[in-house]
Amino acid sequence: TKVKVNMKKQREAAMEQVQALEKQQRDAVMMHKADANAKKAAVQKAEALRASDKVVFDAEMQAEAAKKALKVKKQNAAKASLEMKRVAQSNVKTAEAKTAKREAARKARVEETRRDAEYRTKVKVNMKKQREAAMEQ
Repeated sequence: TKVKVNMKKQREAAMEQVQALEKQQRDAVMMHKADANAKKAAVQKAEALRASDKVVFDAEMQAEAAKKALKVKKQNAAKASLEMKRVAQSNVKTAEAKTAKREAARKARVEETRRDAEYRTKVKVNMKKQREAAMEQ
């Protein structure tokens, strides 16, 4: 009887240990996934910034080429007017590209902040659960 009670307690303790180990493994997997997601977000942010930098550079090159062409064709008023229109369009494209770059960087920061907050929340919840489990023991 005392032996049975002790055996029962030992089985329960063993089950709790198994459950605790399983929880630690799940937590480790979740942490690994969160780290992988953060790395993926960083790579995506870098790619977005590189792409927007290229767009800005191309727009700036186009604007510079349009300005040079304007200087060469200044003698002809009609052509100069057309070139000025192209310069204005290039400047608009440059401004739009810069705005897009800022927006991409802002979105990346917002997404990174959101993921960080989500990760911290999950960690806090797991820590709370672990504390509660430890308190129950």
